[in-house]
Amino acid sequence: MDASLTLMHSQTPICVKIVAEAKYPTLSQVFVGHFDPADSEAQRKINVLLSEIAALRENEYELLYKNEKEQVVSFVRVPRPGSPKVWHNTKGSFDAFIRMNGEKNSDTYNSVACASNYMWRHYNDLIMYGTKKHGVSIYTPMTETAFVAILQ
Repeated sequence: MDASLTLMHSQTPICVKIVAEAKYPTLSQVFVGHFDPADSEAQRKINVLLSEIAALRENEYELLYKNEKEQVVSFVRVPRPGSPKVWHNTKGSFDAFIRMNGEKNSDTYNSVACASNYMWRHYNDLIMYGTKKHGVSIYTPMTETAFVAILQ
C-alpha cells in the first residue's frame, strides 16, 4: 500500500456520518437511516410527506410551523386559478399574504401600499387595464405636441 494512502490512527475515534444524515437527521430517521436526497423514490416519498404535513398544518391559505429557534414561519398556498371567476374564489391567498406581511409591525396599510407599488412598477400595463376596467380614469402626461395644439 502506498504510504500516502495509509490510514493514521488517533486516540479519539472519529465517527463520519453521511452528509444527508447529518443535514437531515429527522428524515434519516423516517427513512430508517437509508436517506439519499437524490434518489427518485426518496423524492417521491418526500413529496407525499410534505403534502400530508401541509394538510395537517394548513389553516385556510396559510401554513405555519416553528423552526429550530421556535420562531413562527409562515407560507402562503397560492392556488393556480384558471379564470377570473376562479381567481375571485381563491383571492384569500392574496389576503393572507397582505395580512402576514403587515403582521410584524401591525401595519396592513403599508403592506398593501408596498404591494401595490411593486405591482405598479412591474405590472404597469395590467394595473392600467384593471383600473380602466373598473371605470377609474387614469390620466397620462400630455405630450408637448398636444399641449401646443390646445394653446392654438
